[in-house]
Amino acid sequence: VFLAGGKSGKSFLLCNLAAESIKRGFNTAYITLELQEEIVNMRIGANLLNVTLDDYEDLTKNQPLLKEKLMNLKKSSVIPMGNLHIKEFPTSTASTNDISTYLLKTEELLGYKFDNVIIDYMNLMKNWRNPNSENTYMKIKQIAEDCRAMGQINNWSVQSVTQTNRSG
Repeated sequence: VFLAGGKSGKSFLLCNLAAESIKRGFNTAYITLELQEEIVNMRIGANLLNVTLDDYEDLTKNQPLLKEKLMNLKKSSVIPMGNLHIKEFPTSTASTNDISTYLLKTEELLGYKFDNVIIDYMNLMKNWRNPNSENTYMKIKQIAEDCRAMGQINNWSVQSVTQTNRSG
């Protein structure tokens, strides 16, 4: 878990982690509770192709060129690239149980196992153990513990970020 204040680039960091994970051959699931799937896809795609977000957006309008660049990326990779799966859940609607169930079914449907699970971000998850808690510290602590357990049970490396308050 990475810790940072508001508006400090936490989601950019996680998208960069996802791109590096894929480049290194790891099957990666990106769970977003903050950004739209399309934005996450753009950020990771721009990172993989080493272009700006604006250039990536223009590139997506030319599908044959985009496919060519992606094929060139795969061919130039020393190791086979991993797969990426992105799923958006509305804020505060998904617990670790929901995410785990979804990812296990997705692994079965796709026919491969995830190595890395990136969650953007844990403060926006639902705490299934104590859903009405007003204690923010306990909420995040329990979610972090549940994410760790989810990773251990399913043999996934789970990465996320958490946000400090302004004084933190």
